[in-house]
Formats: sequence, C-alpha cells, structure tokens
Amino acid sequence: MLTNPVARTVLAISVVAFPLQVRGQALWQDTAISECGDRAHIVQYVRQVLGEVLVARGRTFEGEVVEMFASPSGSWSAVITPLQGPSCFATHGDNWETLPRSVARLSKPSRPTSP
Repeated sequence: MLTNPVARTVLAISVVAFPLQVRGQALWQDTAISECGDRAHIVQYVRQVLGEVLVARGRTFEGEVVEMFASPSGSWSAVITPLQGPSCFATHGDNWETLPRSVARLSKPSRPTSP
C-alpha cells in the first residue's frame, strides 16, 4: 500500500492519463531535465523550452500543489509539488483547451416551454 502522499497523487494521475504519462517520461528522459527537481528549475524549463505558462493551480487534500502549465499551441504539463521535497512532472499532453467560466459553473437546466 502506498503511504507517501506524493506517490499516491502521482499514481492517481497516472491511472487516469497513463498514455500521456508514458509519453511524458520519454520526453523528459531525452532532455537535460529530470522528472523531479527544484521547482524553479522545472518552471524555467516549462517556460523557456516548452513555451508554457501557468494556467491553473490547486491543492490536494494531502497538501501538494498541482500546477497546470499550457502553451498557445495547446501543449500542457502537470507539475506536483509536495510540502517538502522536489517538484515532479506528473504528465503532459496536447490539445489544451481553456473553458470560459460560464461553462465550468453548474447551472440549472432550463425547462422547455410548451407550445
């Protein structure tokens, strides 16, 4: 059983996005950056090499910060930073789409009018 919160979070993301996670590992292994390291170094790589900027951020129940970076071309990366320890690439992909807030909000469905 996984007791490390970072390992549990990475595992959860990997199960959902397994094909992207495998592709992401191959990309990062072929470059000068490792999958985990100092957050400033990872953010610099994401910005300068991948052309991505921070578009969303949230905190897990275990306290890790999950950050989503995306580029105008549609590439995106997810980075997880625990309270203590290195930041890690979780996964990456393409076809990122930012939804307008009105789409993200729950709204009451409209009732059809009778003719």
